[in-house]
Amino acid sequence: MWRSDISQNVSKLSIDSNRLCAIRLNLNGHCLIIVCLYLPTDTHGNAFNQQSIEMILGEIRTLKLTYPYDDFIVAGDFNVDLDRKTPMVEFVNNSMTNVLSLDSLWKYYSVDFTFESMITENTRSTIDHFYVPQSFVLTCTDAGVLHHTHNTSDHSVIYVKFKCMVHNRSMNNVNMKSRPAWYKASYQNKTDYCNELSRRLDSIEVPVNTTTCTNSMCNVHDEHIDRYCLTF
Repeated sequence: MWRSDISQNVSKLSIDSNRLCAIRLNLNGHCLIIVCLYLPTDTHGNAFNQQSIEMILGEIRTLKLTYPYDDFIVAGDFNVDLDRKTPMVEFVNNSMTNVLSLDSLWKYYSVDFTFESMITENTRSTIDHFYVPQSFVLTCTDAGVLHHTHNTSDHSVIYVKFKCMVHNRSMNNVNMKSRPAWYKASYQNKTDYCNELSRRLDSIEVPVNTTTCTNSMCNVHDEHIDRYCLTF
């Protein structure tokens, strides 16, 4: 997500993997590519999903070779804690460092943990990272993790701050989308909205197969569900 007043500076980049998304941000001629990543879980053994990881990292390498940039950030859930000495940790970190020429920011900024398991008690780890080139580290002013009690995820928010020059742009040519101003809504407005939303949801005819099939691995109904989705 980004502020609507810089939309003209943002380009979405084409990626085949469903574990990646990327944008290219033009900051007064300084181009920054930001990639969000989600890697498979570390099995802590030799049988980790190396082929899948190679494909994901290969997509990142293709981005680096395809699009011009000045700085490059890969952020997300790597499922890799650099304190672990597992085959997956070594493979991912070596690939990021030696093949993609990127380093984890946590080598330069200390964090206590970024993930706390809701299943296994007292299990904390640092598996969310920013991987950046050495040149980007010099522009960073701060990076870390935010732990908030109102965060219902088992992952904490990670952040990075860096120096850049951005001129204010006129909003005259920006197409702004209207959206509800809930802070102005009365109790009756909110009640009417909830009633209308409930009415519309009730009017949706969900295919019976999607609610009665109990097989979590079932793919028999895929074609029927796909046809249903096309009606929206």
